[in-house]
Amino acid sequence: MKKTELKSYLQAQTLCEQVLQEASVFCQPGVSEKEICDLILAQFRRQGVKHFFHQPFAWFGDRSRFQDFITPLHFMPTARKLLKDEAFILDAAPVVDGYICDVGLSFAPQFEGETLQEFQRGQKILQGLYQSIPKLFESEISVADIWQKVDQELRSQNADNCHQFYPFEVLGHRVYKSNPTVDFYLLRFGLGSAQNILSHGLFSQLLGPKSKSPKEGLWAIEPHLGLKGFGMKFEELIYVQDGKAQWLKQMHLQEEAHV
Repeated sequence: MKKTELKSYLQAQTLCEQVLQEASVFCQPGVSEKEICDLILAQFRRQGVKHFFHQPFAWFGDRSRFQDFITPLHFMPTARKLLKDEAFILDAAPVVDGYICDVGLSFAPQFEGETLQEFQRGQKILQGLYQSIPKLFESEISVADIWQKVDQELRSQNADNCHQFYPFEVLGHRVYKSNPTVDFYLLRFGLGSAQNILSHGLFSQLLGPKSKSPKEGLWAIEPHLGLKGFGMKFEELIYVQDGKAQWLKQMHLQEEAHV
């Protein structure tokens, strides 16, 4: 993939992070998941975004750990209102000038005491995974083994692996350029934007416990852990080529350092 294309994916990711960060300011006690998702959608529209790989999601408090999610409907934004001092996750996947990104961010108010310590512990675990996941892609193990390694790490840290509740238990999925001609959404996923993944065969495009996909390519990876009363995750794009794996954000910082 050309550097110019990777830069465009990074620009899409940066825009998405910016929109989610701005929306997090409005996540005040009393606002609902649906209201925040509508606000995020409106912010993207103002930025000129017309299509989405998936429309925004918001999960508040205990819902952010997916504990009782059984069907895809449980993932949909609800009228559930944010309570004081609750953690939450925002997730969006816009198509920016044909380039898809998928971003998930965890947020928390000014926690205190044991809850603050638990949130900080979760941050430390995610930071460790941010460092280790590229190395796992660079190793000789399969993508299914990557899922197992992340699962083992979460459990060793006394954190729940929330991917067991995801459809197909996915830890991530491939990302392609998309120029959707239709704007039809099923369970908030854009069928036009997802056509490239579907055309390659859905299961070969997912990183799950039984995946047999080759590792090379562009991926959206989202480690998601569950702690006492809430869940946390990050989601970013990672590029794997010729046995090397890097988060796009890290690639950009390295290039800037050499300028």
